[in-house]
Amino acid sequence: MSTDKVIPAGGEEAKKHAPEIRFHQNVVAFCDYVTEIVELANDENINCPVTPFTMTILKAVVSASDPHKMMQSFINKSQESWDKIYEKNLDYFRSPEGLAVFDKAPKEHVEAFSKLIDYKIIPLKEDGSPDTEKATFLVNEERRESLWKFFHSFVKQSICYIYIQRKPDPVTKKPTISFCPKISIKNLTQKWNIVKLE
Repeated sequence: MSTDKVIPAGGEEAKKHAPEIRFHQNVVAFCDYVTEIVELANDENINCPVTPFTMTILKAVVSASDPHKMMQSFINKSQESWDKIYEKNLDYFRSPEGLAVFDKAPKEHVEAFSKLIDYKIIPLKEDGSPDTEKATFLVNEERRESLWKFFHSFVKQSICYIYIQRKPDPVTKKPTISFCPKISIKNLTQKWNIVKLE
């Protein structure tokens, strides 16, 4: 799945691939990815804090959400933490902002998901006692990197969405509408290496 491509604004093709649509699709794909992790843990009899039922609920809520409202909620609740996402700071996932994509989901399912990033698999010694020295994270480095790819795509699509919602003048490219005025599109496109906003 390409998470960096920005589809031009305008026309029927753009409506199919507008930032909010790509954002919505990526969040659904994110749910599918986490579901795979959870199901693999279940297959190995690992007592995962997130159940397949939890992920079914979260995906259902996300799938039924309006893409515009979902993206605006993500922007409003996460924009102060975009630096943490850029730096791949795991504290982001431990904060309320880290769960902004599940804004409308039942609280108990969201809280279960928040425990996933730090969950450790602790094997047993021969005598049946826990071997904490050999503990490993369920969401290992490879899986964490995949999660960050999703969240980087969420931020990039948010930046493109803000730009389009400001309805830039076709000649000067300056915004004609005030939308998320505190966010500097110029600085963010450079930082996040977004080549084309339209």
